[in-house]
Amino acid sequence: MELFRGYFVNAFIWNSFSLHQQNLQRISAIASAHPTWPVCMTSAAELYGVNLPRKLHAHVHFACDSKTSSARRKTSPVRFHYIKGSRSRRRTRNKYFHSLRNSSYVSINNKIGYLRGLLVTSPLQTIFDCARTLPIEYALIVADQLAHSFGITSKKAVAYARQQHRCWKSSTAIYVLQFLDARSENGGESFSRARMLQAGFARPLLQVEIPNPLRRLDYRHEKNFQRTRTIRPDFLWKIKAIRAHSDSHYNSQIIAELDGREKYLNPHMNKYSTPADVILREKDRETALALAGFTIIRFQFSEVEKNGGDSMIGKLKLGGVPHVGKWEMRRRQRFLISDITHKRHHQLD
Repeated sequence: MELFRGYFVNAFIWNSFSLHQQNLQRISAIASAHPTWPVCMTSAAELYGVNLPRKLHAHVHFACDSKTSSARRKTSPVRFHYIKGSRSRRRTRNKYFHSLRNSSYVSINNKIGYLRGLLVTSPLQTIFDCARTLPIEYALIVADQLAHSFGITSKKAVAYARQQHRCWKSSTAIYVLQFLDARSENGGESFSRARMLQAGFARPLLQVEIPNPLRRLDYRHEKNFQRTRTIRPDFLWKIKAIRAHSDSHYNSQIIAELDGREKYLNPHMNKYSTPADVILREKDRETALALAGFTIIRFQFSEVEKNGGDSMIGKLKLGGVPHVGKWEMRRRQRFLISDITHKRHHQLD
């Protein structure tokens, strides 16, 4: 079958690939044919291992500067984006030829480098570009995963964005990147957190270690109990409230948990447990958190993804999760765009 003009692939092999593998093949095919074009934006994020939906991969994105031809290619699904300092020469490739087969990123400068033989924008540049062009849900997926992989802090990402203050929509990137958090364990959690921020909820704490009150019980010979020393919930809020019929204050803590099918059905995640064991252990974990004094809210990813996350938002409101003030809410409404058709995202159309 012909993917696009001049690029062919075996249909049987192609259909056996996952969406991520298909995206990698498309990006690698064009990038390999043009070794001096740096891959950027969502295409670079995909090469770094970030899984993004199909609608963000209608084109393969490349960086160019004032000396690079950026004429539209009618035969290839290619888009060019101006990034100052992204120019590369063939002698640069020869200089770094010894490291081209290395699976890790090899930096040329703060803008570009090599990843598995392909010229790509740096992790920080990729985070910056995605933060200023993508909806917040997908921008956080890219930022969190690259931050986790390369040890990038929110402070470092914001500082880099401030250095690019003359770039288009840099103020959007600066605001969005303050919410970057490398402790997010998967894209679903990043997506959920973005929806929480859009709805005006206070920023949650991630993966906080809580002592397990059930640890002292003798569970040594049981595999379907929560036996870990600590428990790390997905999202946590600490709030101070006033007791009813009293002027005294008390601390309230709320936990939100994202439920997915993977931990119940994926055999690689549960090599020594059946789905029933996983469910029972999850129930015991919830008991431990309740005994530790936490209010627990559980939601599924379908509740986050559909209708703008209305179902999840309703649960969090009923659970008493705190909101930000009016001034901060206005800033979020200005910067945290979620509509992929918004004019700011025209470069991805």
